[in-house]
Amino acid sequence: MQINVKETEKITSMPPSMLVSAAYDNITRTAVLKFYEPTSQKLILWHDETGHKPYCYSRLSPDELDFLQERDDILEIKTVKRHDLMKDEEINMSKIIVADPLTIGGTTGDKSIRNIIETWESDIKYYENYLYDRSLIVGKYYEIVDGKIKPHDLEIADEVNFKLGRFTESANSQNQKIEHRH
Repeated sequence: MQINVKETEKITSMPPSMLVSAAYDNITRTAVLKFYEPTSQKLILWHDETGHKPYCYSRLSPDELDFLQERDDILEIKTVKRHDLMKDEEINMSKIIVADPLTIGGTTGDKSIRNIIETWESDIKYYENYLYDRSLIVGKYYEIVDGKIKPHDLEIADEVNFKLGRFTESANSQNQKIEHRH
């Protein structure tokens, strides 16, 4: 089986295809999603068109982070509310939005934000952050309609549904036996 890659042009529609991976394109400075379209057996590369930017969080206020504003690679610093799980309360944090993920943590020395101040979510790879923020799951099928990515639910064959049902019943039965022993 030969797999062809469809070069990245502006994609406004795509048949149901499996999301197989994500990456960051440092030339276009966008997240790139790779889809496998099973009918044509092609890989389709889709560059983000939503304007999503890399970011991290800091407990320092925007005023305390004012020294970062002098940098060209810092796009915006704004106050956002986040839930502190340790204190179980809403807290204010500064969201530092940048032009390139390397600004946050890709370089060593004084330039990397995570090396200058204490940050949160700065160790997450940008493309993983992108997938999480967009609620995209590798291995799931999506389609592109009018330039927008939409989940596509595959119909499962009756035989597969039947076997899944029997497997689930068997697993539940085994769990009940284990629970009764304790």
